[in-house]
Amino acid sequence: MTAPVIRQAVEADVPELMDMILALADHHDEADSVKNTPERLRQNLFSERPHFSVHVVEAPADSDFRLNGFSLWFPAYSTWEGGRMIHMEDLYVRPESRGTGAGKALLSNLARIAVSDGYLRIEWMVAKTNEPGIRFYLAQGARAMSEWESYQVDGDALRALAAQQ
Repeated sequence: MTAPVIRQAVEADVPELMDMILALADHHDEADSVKNTPERLRQNLFSERPHFSVHVVEAPADSDFRLNGFSLWFPAYSTWEGGRMIHMEDLYVRPESRGTGAGKALLSNLARIAVSDGYLRIEWMVAKTNEPGIRFYLAQGARAMSEWESYQVDGDALRALAAQQ
């Protein structure tokens, strides 16, 4: 078996990226929550100063797809450690491509970027119900940050908070 080929996403990848984003949301029973569109993804990813990066793993030539998965990430800053870190928003591999090394290749690629560019660490969130994902990440040397919980404010609550003085 040949090693997965990882590369930075190009504009021609947007339709398949959007399909995988929808598949990821569907996997988490959140398909109705996706507001992103191919146009919005293209605009945000390929603007003059994009705020995030996407790497893709190419599918073998005999595949029904051009891409087997992707990682979407952006730089962040650790106030405690005083240095840059990477926040990985999503790592997704098509179900039929899991177990081929695609996910590990995407995560290893991100680790190489972190090391070569001086990032302190990579952080991400995993749904507590995603047991296969949790096992995968633990096998790669990740550790759970169980003493922290994730919160968000959006929609009406965000607008109400913004209106406060």
